[in-house]
Amino acid sequence: MNTRTLLVLLASLLLLGCGEQKALSAAQASGTPEAYEAFLEQYPNTPHAPILRTQIEDLRYHAAKDGEGPKGWREYLKHHPEGKHVKAAKRHEDEASYDAAHGLRTAAAYQGYLDSHPTGRYVKQARAEMDELAYQENISIENYRVERVNLANDPKGDLNGWGLYADVTNNGERILIEVELKLEFTDPAGKVIGDRTWWVAAEELFGMPTPPRIKPPLRAGMTREFQFTTGEPPEGWVDTFTLRPTNLRFRQ
Repeated sequence: MNTRTLLVLLASLLLLGCGEQKALSAAQASGTPEAYEAFLEQYPNTPHAPILRTQIEDLRYHAAKDGEGPKGWREYLKHHPEGKHVKAAKRHEDEASYDAAHGLRTAAAYQGYLDSHPTGRYVKQARAEMDELAYQENISIENYRVERVNLANDPKGDLNGWGLYADVTNNGERILIEVELKLEFTDPAGKVIGDRTWWVAAEELFGMPTPPRIKPPLRAGMTREFQFTTGEPPEGWVDTFTLRPTNLRFRQ
């Protein structure tokens, strides 16, 4: 509550009845929208109702701004459908709803966003993500293998690292210009003990050299060897790993 509003409310206490004064003091001590609404329900004709209603709306708006996810924005919009912050709240709720779906990154989560936001700002992105997730079913990964290697590619050098390999196949009909994979190191019980991200196809890796072998697209029906080397595997690793696609880009 700003200083001016607080002074007005404090000054008004002198004009209120004893019961109303105590009720308002209790609402102020709580400082929640619900407490002020309970006061207004009990004293609907209080002369300070307009100030309190403004305060209630501002409290919900700032709570939504300080919170995480779309819930707070929905709470604001439910209680203040004609409020002064409605336009901004709708924009924030749309963005927060898409971010929540993207955090889950499942077809069901994206479909939930599309169902509840048919004209939302992120409809195109949600549909593209669903398309990508569906296509991931066409990526098969087989023939996992691990070898000791020399990290400098010196055939006469010490075997001071590990090479992790697998065959990745594009079984669909589209051309892939990027195939990002999540590599998960596993212990003897199959528990994931570390992970990395690497590519089997990528036109350009920003911030790092792009190996020439991964620059060409992975065309329909094509198989390419995934290659990853490391000198520092996670502690407890025993030469087993898994791969799964995490990001695809298509040639348009």
